[in-house]
Amino acid sequence: MDSVTIGVFDGVHLGHQAVINSLQGTSSVITFRTNPKFILNRVLYNKPIVSFREFATILKHSGVDFLIVLNFKKISHLTGYEFLTLVKHYLRPRVIVSGVDNRVGRDRLELSYDVAKSVLRADKITVPSFYVRNLKVSSSRLRECVIKGDLKAYTDLTGRKFRIYIKSSDRHIFVKRQLLPNGIFKTMFGQVAILEEKVYCQDCVKIPAFTFVELYQN
Repeated sequence: MDSVTIGVFDGVHLGHQAVINSLQGTSSVITFRTNPKFILNRVLYNKPIVSFREFATILKHSGVDFLIVLNFKKISHLTGYEFLTLVKHYLRPRVIVSGVDNRVGRDRLELSYDVAKSVLRADKITVPSFYVRNLKVSSSRLRECVIKGDLKAYTDLTGRKFRIYIKSSDRHIFVKRQLLPNGIFKTMFGQVAILEEKVYCQDCVKIPAFTFVELYQN
């Protein structure tokens, strides 16, 4: 494997994209299906910023070759050294790419240049933090924007519109684990109302099934 990056990448904001775009050659992203912060009983993180389907789609369009999804519960007991030793054994990356202060394992081992060299026998690329209007871009900040329904700020921090995935064209469309608050939003198909993880609209038959639909601030 030429290059690997490890992280949750919650929301795939501009900082995450900078890391992913720094991958070289045949690349892999190692991530977790469920945010470890939720498993560690931080209830705020019980819903993802974007669906796993959209997350995988974004990585595919970014040119990532392999997406490796781990069950955090099964590896949470590992130290950083033990975890990275497994990465080395199975992937043997030439380069490890990360953002600033990337940590792994139950002991939160910093994935520094020295650690990459000594454990992974790999070169290390550290991507600087990303700033928008002099404020650091982070998943926590992005999450707050979505919870408030501030879709303009979401676009500023990710470079894309907020989207929901439509599974059917029924009048009431269920959106699993929706992070957005209740409210009225615009789409290219007209206005929709989000209420208790369901999307209500007058002309849902116009919305194609099994597709992403962009939402706009009302």
